[in-house]
Amino acid sequence: MKLFSQQMTFTGTVHAIEVDNLCFKIKCRSGDSIDIKILSNTSFETIRNLDEVDRNRYLKPKEFDYSPKASLNTFLSEDQLVTVEGVFHQNGSDRWLDARIIHLLLSLGDKSPSEMPDNYLFESIHWWKAQMTRVADTTLQAFFGDGDDFDFSRYRTILGFNVNPGSDNIQGMAPFSRFIYDLSAAYNLTGCQRYLDAATAAVTFFRNRFRSYSEDGRCIIWAYGRRFSNLIMTAQGGDDAAKPGDNPAVALYEQIYALSGLAMYHRVTQAPEVLSDIICTVRTFNVFFKDPKALGYFSHLDLATMTCDSPALGKNQARKNWNSIGDHIPAYLINVVLALESFNGETAYVDILEFLDLCRGMLRETANLIVDHFPETKDGSLANPFVRERFHADWSVDKTWDWQQDRAIVGHNLKIAWNLIRLHYYFSRTAADSSERELGGKLKDFAVRLADGIASCGGVDPHRGGCFDCVERQMDADGNLQFPWLNTKDFWQQEQAILAYYILYGLPNAPKEPKYLALARETSAFWNIFFLDHDNATYFFRVTDNGIPIVKGQYGQKTNFSTGYHVFELCYLAHVYIRCFVDGKPLTLYYKPSLDNAQGGLNVLPDFLPEGHLRVSKLRIGGRDVPIHNISSGWIPLGTKDLGKELVVQLDRA
Repeated sequence: MKLFSQQMTFTGTVHAIEVDNLCFKIKCRSGDSIDIKILSNTSFETIRNLDEVDRNRYLKPKEFDYSPKASLNTFLSEDQLVTVEGVFHQNGSDRWLDARIIHLLLSLGDKSPSEMPDNYLFESIHWWKAQMTRVADTTLQAFFGDGDDFDFSRYRTILGFNVNPGSDNIQGMAPFSRFIYDLSAAYNLTGCQRYLDAATAAVTFFRNRFRSYSEDGRCIIWAYGRRFSNLIMTAQGGDDAAKPGDNPAVALYEQIYALSGLAMYHRVTQAPEVLSDIICTVRTFNVFFKDPKALGYFSHLDLATMTCDSPALGKNQARKNWNSIGDHIPAYLINVVLALESFNGETAYVDILEFLDLCRGMLRETANLIVDHFPETKDGSLANPFVRERFHADWSVDKTWDWQQDRAIVGHNLKIAWNLIRLHYYFSRTAADSSERELGGKLKDFAVRLADGIASCGGVDPHRGGCFDCVERQMDADGNLQFPWLNTKDFWQQEQAILAYYILYGLPNAPKEPKYLALARETSAFWNIFFLDHDNATYFFRVTDNGIPIVKGQYGQKTNFSTGYHVFELCYLAHVYIRCFVDGKPLTLYYKPSLDNAQGGLNVLPDFLPEGHLRVSKLRIGGRDVPIHNISSGWIPLGTKDLGKELVVQLDRA
């Protein structure tokens, strides 16, 4: 190409620095080496978090003048990971990038980059907590101002670009539940009582306004939403309609996410009335959505006939998909099992043992279904780096469904890898029987192959960082990714990539796989540079391949039926995984067991982790330090006097 120019972003490691010539190279994960030219107006910028604290602590010489030469000499060193924005030029065989912004990722503490090459700002102890706090405060401010009167009749699903409630007065059930998750996770990580107060008010409103019992009171179906006093029972999204304007269906994924907030709130409080709702909803899944013949769960239920094979469901008649099988695991099952089971198998809550066994069985069944049916294999190997996502009742693959056809959502694949590693840790416990240990090994093997394949085929951008959205499952004749629309990147899929590669780095290998940590850091860098909306103290839904925010139409909204939750889940678990697998610093969590709690104890472990990986090192209940010599694993026994009080636990790497 001649005289070609385009705005571009590159992420890679620095090498071949030529200070006198004001240039250097970066090597991308793709293996490409890009020439970077420093200009008079090139800026070197330390990445910012939403708290807007200036974290530039680079050691500068006396009389530092911020000239290009001085900046290049001071801010960069060999093998340093950076992200560079600029104008890419190609003229015949010559190609280079004129750098406009060089994003510096390291936290140096007044040392040179070469002295602290792995000290990343987004892995510092307060980074993800600060990000979560800022988004939580912004959202609460939008609905309630500075007050503590949490009247959730004022909640709206849609918040506009400037975080202002939209004109549509709809309250979507699934986004509301996810907001409960957000507030509960924020309290669990920060101990801010305001978040827990808001979560408690939200739970009360949610249970009273969206819940619908069966005649015998044993099952619950949650309404799709509310507009003023009008309850909307069936799903309204285009993916859920048999034809435009026709919505007889209850979508299982929305019912699943009705439990995301309740499960996280129950983890923090162990409120028995919330557990009762969880039990009744899971019973609905197994009574009405379950396929007793071929296993798994159908994606939609006809509310008129209470069947999943009604012709009225149209394209969703007797269908199964990733959401109807896999989303049970992260949305609620892991948190429910954590809340009800100690890691040595003990529980004082005898009345729910049957439900706990049911949840364990669902973990096993859904995990096996994912491994058995989702990958496309040939001769025992993956024949395609992306899983299939749509199925008929008999598990034959559906390649004709609506917009999906034979396409893959990159984030779904990474979500599978992330969650199968979580289940690998759970089923590989030494106390588990041999069949569970075998299942744990099978889950790990598939997760590793899947995550490696997504990275190597380009699903995780090898030049800029971050992961793409929708791709054709089949590559072109030369093995290149094909995009059915544009090569954009959505916020929720970055979460899946970051968490997948951090938890893969946590696998107890000797030595650890550095490629997973590198992938986690590349994606974390892309998220923290390009997805944070500093003007509105929140985040962008979608950006271009180079990180430019897309704000047209629904993508300019700060919350809608597709947003929330993933940002808080990212902040929560990124903080946990970095403490557990990267720096080993203490992890502090906050709980407040309900006065009505009858479990007799609390499991304070934040996730399914390698057995014995964390130990309780400090415990404070109601402001008083408590001896920990009788505490086994993460299970803390509680007496009546401990209930209703704040419980603060510090977990150290064993």
